[in-house]
Amino acid sequence: LNPKYLGPFSALELYTSVDISDKDLPTVYQWCRKQVDAYNQVHMDKPAQWHATIMPGFDEREIPGRKEGPGGAGWKDRRHGSYYRMTFDAALSSNPDWIHITSFNELAEHTYIEPTREFGWFYIDMTAKFVDEFKKRKDGGQFRTGTPRAPGQGGGGSPEVAPPPAGPPKPG
Repeated sequence: LNPKYLGPFSALELYTSVDISDKDLPTVYQWCRKQVDAYNQVHMDKPAQWHATIMPGFDEREIPGRKEGPGGAGWKDRRHGSYYRMTFDAALSSNPDWIHITSFNELAEHTYIEPTREFGWFYIDMTAKFVDEFKKRKDGGQFRTGTPRAPGQGGGGSPEVAPPPAGPPKPG
């Protein structure tokens, strides 16, 4: 997160939030936004963007060669979608130009949002709601993406409060 790289690169981005405490994440993200805004005031000919990262959780403790502790394996409990929601709220609080999701299918590090036997469509449905919220904020509600699934097509309920469903993902 070094703003000096905004010159050769067009965005400031944090790939993972696993090493930042939950309570500090909004502050870190808002600091990033301020760095990009300050850069853009001086470099109006080559504006940069702030890309905030959201993630559903993280757990690399079972990956061979990665150790726990400082500089070692990281872990963030998904907490039935609460961690994902918290990272999204922190991202929105910083007025990002773009939101980066870590990640779609990283099964080894447990950051995946793709449908799985463990979570079904829970994180995909949650992501669709996040996309809607982000686009409403950025586009004044002109564009909508993500269509809620009909009952029986996976996910279901409000991902912010409902626990993830068990069982295999159902075709959508």
